[in-house]
Amino acid sequence: MQSFLYFFGHGFCHQLPSRSFMVDGLFFSVCSRDTGIYLGLALAIVVAFFLYRRIREKPSQLPPLSIVLICALLVLPMAIDAISSYLGFRATTNTIRYITGLLAGIGLGTLVVPSLFGLTRYARADRRIFETAVSFSIYLAACLLPATLFYILYPLMGLIAPLIPVIAFVAILSILNLLVLSMSSRLQPDGNWRRWLLLIALSLAMALFEIALLGLLREALFALLPDGVNPWAIIGS
Repeated sequence: MQSFLYFFGHGFCHQLPSRSFMVDGLFFSVCSRDTGIYLGLALAIVVAFFLYRRIREKPSQLPPLSIVLICALLVLPMAIDAISSYLGFRATTNTIRYITGLLAGIGLGTLVVPSLFGLTRYARADRRIFETAVSFSIYLAACLLPATLFYILYPLMGLIAPLIPVIAFVAILSILNLLVLSMSSRLQPDGNWRRWLLLIALSLAMALFEIALLGLLREALFALLPDGVNPWAIIGS
């Protein structure tokens, strides 16, 4: 089971045990920081679609500049934590890595949402998401609550716990592929459910291929290194 979990993050994360959550003897597929990032990204998208579910004409423009700046600031704690700990200025913990990664994921995910809304049939290019501070505050709270519950409860969740970041990661990678594919006029869904199914299937297939390919490239790179050399030794110390 551990090999199955590691497969999904092998090409994207260092997977150091000391920097990863563990439950029932199984380490998560990615480190605690990446776990936070992927959950944050997934929650940002899911919560945004839930909040706008009753609105037929969904806004497809970025939020106001003030909220964009807040999203940028949400990434800053992760950058500070990563750089300062890697340079040896201070020690960090898996809890801090998870929290800072989560904030960064929510911030980045918020900026992805308008592009996804733009793929819907009745997208409005003249409307911004989260036009008010109140709506954005509700959105942030709705993202943080399940992420906090996950952190508190994951030791009790058994195998389900490490599978959740895997699902979030595959979904996020598939969504990014979907956005790239939809740049082609021939593949834009335009409300056609058959085209949506085709896009989703292609995006998922691409995600699985990318995961496998980058994992193989990592193994090939490690095979070229002298015996005993660990490229993650510096950040893992």
